[in-house]
Amino acid sequence: RAAKPTAKIVMVLATGTCRPGDDAPDWGAMLMPGTTLALYMGVSQAARIEANLRAAGVPDRASVEIVSHASGADQRIVTCCLGTLARTVRRQGVENPAIIVIRRPKGELSCPVQHPLRRVG
Repeated sequence: RAAKPTAKIVMVLATGTCRPGDDAPDWGAMLMPGTTLALYMGVSQAARIEANLRAAGVPDRASVEIVSHASGADQRIVTCCLGTLARTVRRQGVENPAIIVIRRPKGELSCPVQHPLRRVG
């Protein structure tokens, strides 16, 4: 008899921006412990995303990776913690098209050492 898996991986994909006048999605409700949230095209809303998630109780030390221009010659990956998301986007000049990936582990948080700019490829 095969062993039953004990862990599951949960990833939620959602928009990081809305049409003018529309309410923002409740990103905090989407990012439960043990979940990874990927927000596409959300760079211009980084401050709003950070505030929403922090207000929902997501720890400042939740790890974040921002991938812009994925698979292109100018691909960039910038890492930070949730508590510095808006500042990192602004200081690093990150632009769309981009995906913001936020991880909220079930247990102890470990935010990566910030790499101001890392080129892949």
